Amino acid sequence: MNISFMVVSYNQENLIIETLESIKYQIQLFGNDNSIQLVIADDCSCDKTILNSKIWIERNKNLFSDSKIIMQKENSGIVNNYLSGINGSDGEFIFQIAGDDLFFINNIFSYLKYEFDLMITPVVPFISKQIDFVKSALFLQGFHILLKNNSLKRLRKSQYYGNFIPAPGTLIRKSVLTDPHLQNFQRKFKYIEDYSQWYYLFNLYNKELEIKFDFRTIRLYRSNTGVSITGKENHEINAERDKMRTEFHLSKNYFKYPKVINPYVYYWKCLKIKWMLIDFIFLSEHRELEKEYIRSLNEVPSYLAKNKERANQFLLSVR
Repeated sequence: MNISFMVVSYNQENLIIETLESIKYQIQLFGNDNSIQLVIADDCSCDKTILNSKIWIERNKNLFSDSKIIMQKENSGIVNNYLSGINGSDGEFIFQIAGDDLFFINNIFSYLKYEFDLMITPVVPFISKQIDFVKSALFLQGFHILLKNNSLKRLRKSQYYGNFIPAPGTLIRKSVLTDPHLQNFQRKFKYIEDYSQWYYLFNLYNKELEIKFDFRTIRLYRSNTGVSITGKENHEINAERDKMRTEFHLSKNYFKYPKVINPYVYYWKCLKIKWMLIDFIFLSEHRELEKEYIRSLNEVPSYLAKNKERANQFLLSVR
C-alpha cells in the first residue's frame, strides 16, 4: 500500500529530527511491505528546521519512495500549513504528526487492515525524556469519557463541554481529510484545525462516519511546545475557540451562569465521576484501557531516551 507520513513543522530544528527518527523506527520495524512517502509541511521556519530535515532525508532516502518539503512563503498558521501537507500527500493513507511529537513503539501499519474513517487511541504526553504525569492523568480521563460516549450522537453531545478527542491519537482516512467541504470549514480558522475538524465531522459531514477505538498508544505528545505558534498567540487560539462556540452554539447554556453556581458544571462533574469510578469498576473495557495505558507508560522513558540519543547523534554530525 502507498503510505504518506506527513509532518507539520515550525521552528523545530532539533525536535523535528526526533520526530523523523521515530518515523524511521516505524518503517524499519514494520513498514517493509509498503511504498512510503515523506511529506514535511513547514510554516516558514526561520531556524534550521528545513536544512536539518533536508540533510536527514538525504541520509535516509532509502526509506522512502518519495519525499517532499512544502514551504509556506510566510507564517500562515496551523490550519493552512496542516491542509497544505494533507493536500500534498499522495499516499492512500496519511499518518500525520506534529514536528515535535513522536510515533511510539506500537505498529502503526497494523491499523491499515481495519475498516474505519476515524480511529481514536490514547496519547501519552511527555516533556523531553520524561512522562508528563499530570497531563497523562487528564488524557486518560478524557479517553474514559470518549469510551462512554462512543457513538456519533454522544460524541456530538460531548463537544458541548469541551474537546476530549486527542488529535495526536487519531488516525483519519484520507478521503475524509481531503473532503473539500471539511477543508473549507477548517479554513475559517487560523489555529484550531482539530476542534473545527471534529465539529464538522460530527455535525455537518454528509456521510456515515465509522468510528473505532483502540487501546494501544501510537503517538507521544510533547506537551510543552506548539506548531506554528508562539506564546503570545495563545490568546488568539482561545479567541478562535470562543468564536466557534458562539457561532455554532456550542456550550451555549454552559456559559449562561457564573461558574460557582453553574448547574452544568456540577452535572458534568458528576458524569465524569460516574464514568471514571463506577464504569471503571463494572465495565471490562475501561479496565483493559487502564492496563494497556500503564504498559505504555512503563515503556515510554527508555524509548524517549533511545530516540533522543539517535537524534543527538545526527545533530552532532551536522554541526
